[in-house]
Amino acid sequence: MGVALLIAGLVSPAHAAENNTGSIVLTYTPVSVHWDRSRDYNEVHHGLGMAVGIGEDYSVGVSRFRNSYGDMSTLLYLSKEIGCLSVICFGAGGGYVRGYGDHLAVPIAAWGSVRWGMVQLNLIPGVTTLSFVLPLR
Repeated sequence: MGVALLIAGLVSPAHAAENNTGSIVLTYTPVSVHWDRSRDYNEVHHGLGMAVGIGEDYSVGVSRFRNSYGDMSTLLYLSKEIGCLSVICFGAGGGYVRGYGDHLAVPIAAWGSVRWGMVQLNLIPGVTTLSFVLPLR
């Protein structure tokens, strides 16, 4: 479940409707809701991240956050936005994370997001996160 939180909450591409090369986006992910309510996951993350557009619909980024188990984690990732239909977008991403015991390579995972201006709900099976996205360039 912690891996799902990583991808869902912190892979926040740079609104890539066209080529986003050179775009820079800051993200803040304060909270999540895990769908399995029987587990006692941490749902307050205060995640800070930055993503840089490196080509059409691709972003690389780094994030620092308190994970689902209450430990500090750092994520380095690559994300591809596949497409958007109005405010609903879909993509895939993967990366490398520290802070879940032994180092963990995050598998590629599909994600979806619903965006209203700078507010973004990130959806992936198992967890939903709230992020605020601030485009800098």
